[in-house]
Amino acid sequence: MGLLRLFLAFSVFSAHAYKPLGVQLVPAETAVHSFYVISGFYMALVLNERYLPQKATYFDFLGNRLLRLIPAYVVVAAATIVAGFLLHAANSSSIPPVDQLRALSLQGAPGELLAFLGLSHATLLLQDSFYYFTWTLANGFAFTRDFHQDSGTLSRFLLVPQAWSLSLELYFYCLAPFLVRRRISVLVAVVVAGLAVRLFLLAGLDLRTDPWSDRFFPSAISFFLTGVIAYRLHRAQDISMPIKLVSLGVLGAVLGVADTIGAWHTGIGLSAYLRTPFVAAVVMALPFLFDRTKSWRFDRYIGELSYPLYVSHVLVIWVLAAVAPGGDSMSKRWVLIAVALLSAVALHEFVESRVDRYRVARLSRRQSRDRGRFPLVGGVDTVGRIDR
Repeated sequence: MGLLRLFLAFSVFSAHAYKPLGVQLVPAETAVHSFYVISGFYMALVLNERYLPQKATYFDFLGNRLLRLIPAYVVVAAATIVAGFLLHAANSSSIPPVDQLRALSLQGAPGELLAFLGLSHATLLLQDSFYYFTWTLANGFAFTRDFHQDSGTLSRFLLVPQAWSLSLELYFYCLAPFLVRRRISVLVAVVVAGLAVRLFLLAGLDLRTDPWSDRFFPSAISFFLTGVIAYRLHRAQDISMPIKLVSLGVLGAVLGVADTIGAWHTGIGLSAYLRTPFVAAVVMALPFLFDRTKSWRFDRYIGELSYPLYVSHVLVIWVLAAVAPGGDSMSKRWVLIAVALLSAVALHEFVESRVDRYRVARLSRRQSRDRGRFPLVGGVDTVGRIDR
């Protein structure tokens, strides 16, 4: 499981770094959607097996999820600001969002815009909305159908551009305690509703471009809940293995088709149709990969590098492009890969691992006391420190 997660994170890095290995491993959108499936699986697992009903509350769960995402993100966002100012002071190329924010301050931006940018950057909330709206001094806020065609989009201010997906993760975390224990038929109905929203955006409103194809939570929830269903089917004792495999295969194939349709606006080629079998394979293999690898310490460590790589790689790309501009040699590509991986290791060792120890201790202290308010309905703790 850990190797799969790192592979998906590296695929996103590869897309943003213009394929440093010469080929794109998995399309970035497909990798992110696969991450959503894995996230749904893990959230169903921890809510049913880690958070005890009498000793864990909704806010215990949500607090631990925030501690999982925000510290590493804040470090990267702060490092982006520092790097931008240092590069500017050295009369070198700067960091794009830092330049944009500096220009914004010189323009005399209104207080409500600054407050929105500050709150969103501090909490991760609503960063997906940066791709739906623009702001210019002349026209103020405006809605945009396609941020690719509009230079005034709010996304130009994002210190960690890929963090839009973390906003969607947070939305799912807020809903997960109310969804993961519903009947499978209810979960399937929500998945179908999400896919219907995706189809309506495409066919009914002619919204064929990103962000509608990738960043719209009402349709993205189908991927999260498919992971929940994979966990529920895996734990079901009254369903035979062939039925489980067929059910997961059909659901995964449908998701894969939805992912492929989302790429149609890019001029889809033959290779893009590999998205469908890949997503289907991830959905089908997820429960079995987890069971097979959950006790492998090295695999777990590899998997823990996926989030720091995901959240830090764009900054690495920006900095190396600024300090070593021009040219595209193989040695430069290998340096980029090495620095990205070393940055992920450093972020994990010096930030994530320390926060993780606090998270585990925090939950243990809270679970040592009876909790009567906002309880979570759960099962028995059988997974140790699997709360990732």
